[in-house]
This record gives sequence, C-alpha cells and structure tokens, in this order.
Amino acid sequence: MATASLLHWTLNVVFRLPTILRNTCVLIAPIFGVGTTVATYLLTKDVTCRASTALVAAVIVAVVPAYTSRSVGGSYEVMSIFALVITFYMWVQAVRVGSMLHAATCALMYGALVAAGISFENMLIINVIPLFVAMMVVAVRYY
Repeated sequence: MATASLLHWTLNVVFRLPTILRNTCVLIAPIFGVGTTVATYLLTKDVTCRASTALVAAVIVAVVPAYTSRSVGGSYEVMSIFALVITFYMWVQAVRVGSMLHAATCALMYGALVAAGISFENMLIINVIPLFVAMMVVAVRYY
C-alpha cells in the first residue's frame, strides 16, 4: 500500500496528473508486470548473451498463467516477483562487472523484496545470493 500511496502522490503532486488512489492500486500490478517482463529480458540476455533467448524468456514470463494470476488488480505479489528478478539481474551485473553501483542497487532491490512482503518460495530462491557469497568466502575466491 505504501508503493501505491507513493505512486499516487508522485502522479498528483509532481506530475500534476489527477488520479484516484483506487485506480493507482489497480494499475500497480500491470506496471510491475511490464517491469518484470523487461527485467526477465535483461537478465536472460545478460546470462545467455543471446537476444532471441531473452525474447523467448520475456514472452514466457508475460503469458505464463501462474504469473498472470498474481498480476490482478490490488495484488502486491507482482511487486515481489519484480523485485526478485531485478535483484538477480543486479547481482549478476555486480558479480560480472564488479561495480559498487550495481552492488548497491542489488542491495536496495533486496530490501524492496523484503519490504514487498516476501513469500516463503521467494525467500528460498533469494537465499541463493548469500549462499553464493558464503561459498566464495570459503573458497577464498573474493577480490
């Protein structure tokens, strides 16, 4: 609800677009759904280095029934899925490039994932990052 309030305030005050809070709550799911599709494309393109594979992954995440059912108006599960995908993308960027900007963005998205109400399944998936870091520390492969 805080995200909907922030978006509502931004649209009304900053952009001077009169909106109703109810409409803002309903439109959050499609906005974050599009963001998840774009983030999936970026993550897949970065990992596979093939635009065709990334396009297929983006189309699949856009039409898969399990994700579409979580993208109904007023549902905030779509925000945590977006945060999950963008966290992994930023993590891959931080590991590959070594940029502190990507690492900080990954940490912010990780915090957004927790703030969005992380589910048990997402919690199991997102623990891959600390597990990877722990393995690198044990293997003395950090720089």
